[in-house]
Amino acid sequence: MSFLDTLIYGYRTAFAAGVERTRRNQIDFLAPLTAVDNPTTGRTDVGVAARPTVAIAALSIDWSLGDVFSKTLAAGANTFTFANTSDGQTIVVRVTGAASTLVWPTVKWAGGTIPTQTASGIDVYTFVKVGSVFFGSVVQAMA
Repeated sequence: MSFLDTLIYGYRTAFAAGVERTRRNQIDFLAPLTAVDNPTTGRTDVGVAARPTVAIAALSIDWSLGDVFSKTLAAGANTFTFANTSDGQTIVVRVTGAASTLVWPTVKWAGGTIPTQTASGIDVYTFVKVGSVFFGSVVQAMA
């Protein structure tokens, strides 16, 4: 077995165990990687396995469960909470609208104005935690 084959075999073994090699060449044991032989280049392509969208059962968003969340709203007031947040983490929350009012934890919004949920369609919220502050933005009325 050549040196390169040994390295690839070692990486494949590590990937099968759920090891992720990140952009900073550090190892993260939480996310699995994929290793696929590419017949066009003759190389093994390595990538991070896609993380699924997490459906929000109640209105609590547990940041440790993923990076992308979705919720279909009931009419009326909907109060979201955040749990298990990490400094520097970013999440995306896809909300399918209803005639409702959204209440978020303390979030700094652009212009200091809390966005109003679209009555129909999809709004996509992005949150990032920096220190103890949450910053939020939204793209609204996606069809």
